[in-house]
Amino acid sequence: MEIANIVLRLMAASQVLLFICMLLMSSNPMRIRLLGAVLMAGVVGYLFAPLYTGYIGDCCASIFWYPASIVPSLLLLFVWVLFEEHEPIPLWLIVVVVVSLILSLSAHLAFVGVIEAPYLKLISQYLKVVLVVTSLIVVWRGREADLVELRFKFRSLFVVIVAMIVLSIILVELFTGFLVPQTVEIVGMSIIAVCAFVFNLYFVRKNPATRLVSPPVIARDEGDDEVIKTLLSRMRSERLYADHDVRVASLADTLNVAEYQLRKRINQQLGYRNFNQFINRYRIEEAGVRLLENMKTPVLTIALDVGFRSISSFNTAFLTHFGVSPTQYRAQSQIST
Repeated sequence: MEIANIVLRLMAASQVLLFICMLLMSSNPMRIRLLGAVLMAGVVGYLFAPLYTGYIGDCCASIFWYPASIVPSLLLLFVWVLFEEHEPIPLWLIVVVVVSLILSLSAHLAFVGVIEAPYLKLISQYLKVVLVVTSLIVVWRGREADLVELRFKFRSLFVVIVAMIVLSIILVELFTGFLVPQTVEIVGMSIIAVCAFVFNLYFVRKNPATRLVSPPVIARDEGDDEVIKTLLSRMRSERLYADHDVRVASLADTLNVAEYQLRKRINQQLGYRNFNQFINRYRIEEAGVRLLENMKTPVLTIALDVGFRSISSFNTAFLTHFGVSPTQYRAQSQIST
């Protein structure tokens, strides 16, 4: 049983190391390559740590255990950088990650007897669960609006293989009191080894360049494709963007084309990487005109009428587009006249 555990861990680690090499040699942005490589290195630490603990002692083995323990923190950072490319890392995320890193370090110090804190490790595990679940939410919530084909496909693969495995490991450790039976450990290592192999096989066959995002393209207002021409024409003439529930799928049905084809066309021909950005551009342009033409109409009324669900999302999109809030936009117009 022990030999099987060692072999499976080595097999899984070899696949993870292979992916690290593929990722570092890819043409992805540097922040994605480095953060992804550090994240995978933490996974390697988790796979190797038990192999050394019995020979080099708990203190020295912490060199491997600590990188493994901060995988959930690195996972959330990687998810945000990869899937929320237009959004800066929020303060709450930075605070949560820093607290997690400190808590994990303290838990390790308590484990090796440097400090007295028997409950730190348990608290650290619960925080890890929160981090992984948050990662899953970030990945899944933006899936529908993602127009970058490579990244859109990677979301599902990421959720199924990476995040769910990490979450399963944390929960098993919690339920077993960190004393995982060897049989369960071997089953887990088998799943990890197979998933790591499938993960690499997917990239070798479907995405040999290991590109997680496509290079940005300047957004345009026209395209050569007939589907895009029809889409742009109907967007303005029928105000398709004013529908609160408009989605890529609903537009694809309206145009009688496959959803994945419409995603690809909007991304590659018009340069948009996010469907909400594409739709909001029409909404904000109409709102800008109506704010000046109907000075007495409440901002909220205009925001809802052009398709926004809330005043907060409208204000954020308006500020991004015009550089000022809707109220300031109106005020500046009155001063100039």
